Amino acid sequence: MMRATLLNRRKLLYFFGGVLLNVFALYAYNAGGYSAEVFVFWAISLGAIGAAWFRAERDGMTIEREDLVILLLLLCCAIPLYLWRVYDVPVQVNTDEIHIGDYFEKAVTMPSPDLFGLSDYFDFPFFVFYFFGLIAKALGGVDFYHARMAHALSGALITIPAYMLFRLFWERKYAVGATAVLMSNHALIAISRMVSRNNVLAFNVCFALFFLLLGIKRKSPFYTFIGGVAAGLSFYQYPP
Repeated sequence: MMRATLLNRRKLLYFFGGVLLNVFALYAYNAGGYSAEVFVFWAISLGAIGAAWFRAERDGMTIEREDLVILLLLLCCAIPLYLWRVYDVPVQVNTDEIHIGDYFEKAVTMPSPDLFGLSDYFDFPFFVFYFFGLIAKALGGVDFYHARMAHALSGALITIPAYMLFRLFWERKYAVGATAVLMSNHALIAISRMVSRNNVLAFNVCFALFFLLLGIKRKSPFYTFIGGVAAGLSFYQYPP
């Protein structure tokens, strides 16, 4: 009884502490603009709110071995399909690829970028350019080849949340079939193999829907919160 009371108090402490810290981060951003401290406060606030519900859910956070094997096999098929000869195919270089790739480089070289703000590239969210710029840089450099590779990799990774989402509704064989249909879609493959940032929304929507629906199905505040955070982050990536 006493242990349950302490856990409930800790949950309330994390929850309300996270909410207050989030409000403070919003106030600080509105009053003084973006800073590294504002980002840290914002990130900690989300972590604290999530931690308030995590303990009750962690025992049920498992994935069946069969699903894990299937996911790995699907990824092994998707990665070569999306990354093989990504520098050469598509042969035609879209003009947007040049401008977006240049902006990737610009984003990661800015001294103090506003990750919550808009870019001067047609007022698209800045965060998505910074995100792909960092990935390209980690892969080897912010150039045409690695920018294409970064976007193609994000396309291949859609396999994971897509299969998880389909698995909520169907048995394995149908979930595998639905994932295969999605990942072999010619439009998704084509845009993923170009320097862009469009496909990240597909990843995020599948991820958010999976956790939102799982949260509703299990009546879980934690899973619903994760889905809500993912849905909110979509507006920092590519506006829905």
